[in-house]
Amino acid sequence: MQQDHIEGKIIDGRLGQFHRDVHALTYDPDRLERAYDKHAENYDEFLLDLAGDGTSGCSHYTTLFFSRHVPKHKGLRILDAGVGTGIGGVELINLGYNPLSIIGVDLSSKMLAQAEKRGIYEALHHACFPETNEILQPDEFDAVLCAGGFSHAAMPDSAMPEFVRVTRPGGFVVFSVRKSVYDKSDSAITAMIKRLEENRSWKIVAQECGDYLPADGVQAVYFACQVL
Repeated sequence: MQQDHIEGKIIDGRLGQFHRDVHALTYDPDRLERAYDKHAENYDEFLLDLAGDGTSGCSHYTTLFFSRHVPKHKGLRILDAGVGTGIGGVELINLGYNPLSIIGVDLSSKMLAQAEKRGIYEALHHACFPETNEILQPDEFDAVLCAGGFSHAAMPDSAMPEFVRVTRPGGFVVFSVRKSVYDKSDSAITAMIKRLEENRSWKIVAQECGDYLPADGVQAVYFACQVL
């Protein structure tokens, strides 16, 4: 039986193939789109298996962190960046959010098709960050949620300034970064987080390390940043 070793757990079968398809050392949106299109129908199942605790893993923990820092005001406009199959939107509703709208963006058309079935998104855009300036307006959102985007070359660090651009001053950008990615000495993502704070694009209001995919033994660093 073919097996993979991913951050501490032996994974075989379809789950191992999923890891091989989506993980890379460099960002390649075309490869990622093909990989996520291939696995879109089984993606939710994969997350449940990787979490191993009855939750959606990274989506659950990122939205839970989001709920601790973004007030549940009516009329919120939320961007779900890297929306995938829309699990994050479901988690937000389950946590008591009643937003005016949730807009989703993802590079996989087949993942977006799964998200559309949930019936909770005002609009879903097939695009990849940061090439979203023609579909997303400056200061359009009260909050950005990005659950699982900053993983193994899944989303570039240049997405972060775009999150700032589309979030109103005083709004929040909440995201997770795999700890193994964050801890790299040459991590462009870690450098960008610090750069945006240093140039006063945002301030980090909360940062903590916690579970991400518990059954895999994978942790993430979670950030809540307020746009200045």
